Amino acid sequence: MLNACADWFFGNTQRLLIREVLLGIARLTDSPRIGAFDNLTVAILLRDPALKGQARVRARLRRHIASAIKIAQPVRTHRNKHIAHLDHAVVQGASTVVLPKVSTGTVSKVLRALAAAYNEHGRSILNTDTFFELRPLGSVDALMRILESSDRWAKFQTLNNPKTAT
Repeated sequence: MLNACADWFFGNTQRLLIREVLLGIARLTDSPRIGAFDNLTVAILLRDPALKGQARVRARLRRHIASAIKIAQPVRTHRNKHIAHLDHAVVQGASTVVLPKVSTGTVSKVLRALAAAYNEHGRSILNTDTFFELRPLGSVDALMRILESSDRWAKFQTLNNPKTAT
């Protein structure tokens, strides 16, 4: 229905949202320091002075962070070769390196690993939990009612199903 009513808009919106999610994951799993600059990454949690003297917490946190970074490797490769730097050979289709597929399952695993790291730190140091869940910011039913009443949807239905159109 979304494609029938506004395929260009929803297609581009979907691509931009996916791109932003991948960039965010890649940034969070980057090195905490590149050259003379500190990056705001999940690994920077290990620098928290409150972890001094808490070897077990630091070890668990380090494992969670390492897990997130490892799981995010396909995302980071995709960002490095295609999104952020537009590797010439990849863009031209001449690269011998095949970009890894980044599935929703991979993104979900990375988000769970990042949540585990943040919650390890939060529970142990701040006595807090953070709830990580993606949910819609509005009513899907409301959007569907608007689209179902649109002229484009009626035209699409008529063209693709003339027997049932009124």
